[in-house]
Amino acid sequence: MKHINWFPGHMAKTIKTLKQQLSQTDIIVELLDARIPFSSRNPIIDTLIQEKHFHIIALTKTDLADETITKEWLTHLKKSHKTVVAINSLKGKGVKQLLSICKQFSDTKKAQKRFYITKVMICGIPNVGKSELINKLAKKKANQVQNKPGVTKKTKGFLLDLHMELIDTPGILWPKLDNQATAKKLALTKSIKETITEDSQLADWLLSFLKDYYPDRLKTRYKLNDINKHNDILIEDISYSMKWLTKNNTPNEEKTTRQLIEDFQKQRFGLISLDRISQL
Repeated sequence: MKHINWFPGHMAKTIKTLKQQLSQTDIIVELLDARIPFSSRNPIIDTLIQEKHFHIIALTKTDLADETITKEWLTHLKKSHKTVVAINSLKGKGVKQLLSICKQFSDTKKAQKRFYITKVMICGIPNVGKSELINKLAKKKANQVQNKPGVTKKTKGFLLDLHMELIDTPGILWPKLDNQATAKKLALTKSIKETITEDSQLADWLLSFLKDYYPDRLKTRYKLNDINKHNDILIEDISYSMKWLTKNNTPNEEKTTRQLIEDFQKQRFGLISLDRISQL
């Protein structure tokens, strides 16, 4: 089975740039995908955060995640981090709260030094929602937004007002994805380039996960009665049930595995979270 890993050259350059810029940064807003709050946490960012930094964790894409699981993660994260917010940049949910927290910090600095400009760095893995958040905070389309990783490749600065500057950074992963379950979650949520992965291995992992955590949704989506089977057999059952067949009326496994992934990515199973606190 193919080992999933993605660390293009621009990511290594970005890490070097971040190290240089962090000495002048006041606030670090670390974005985590609400569907995978643990798997989307880059260990490199942890090593870059210093004691002087005001560290905010923001769960993004909450509109795509299982609300019950998101609440559990918020409670868990708040035990170790004082400032955690949940946001939906497209609808603006939680963005005002985040901006208010940053402004409070900025006002404190301004009171100490009249012309001080608070620098807020937005960072996270690829396709976690950095550009959408920047656009919402800046109230304009300052950044290109696409549902694929690697769109932003250079750090950019945006002046929010006379006393606060936003710094957008390219999404970065870490050099070695040793945990392949994490790698598959990153791939399923489109934080890894699609050409790096194989549909069959992602679909196999996803199918096992759905059987364990969302069995009723799996049954309903594909009109299945029994899902307690080996995944290879279950893929065939889904192919027959959904009529995803070859010209010879045999299961079209390639189409079925691709469709399984797309059904997750397009929320056809409903809102699903892939990380569980119980898995830590």
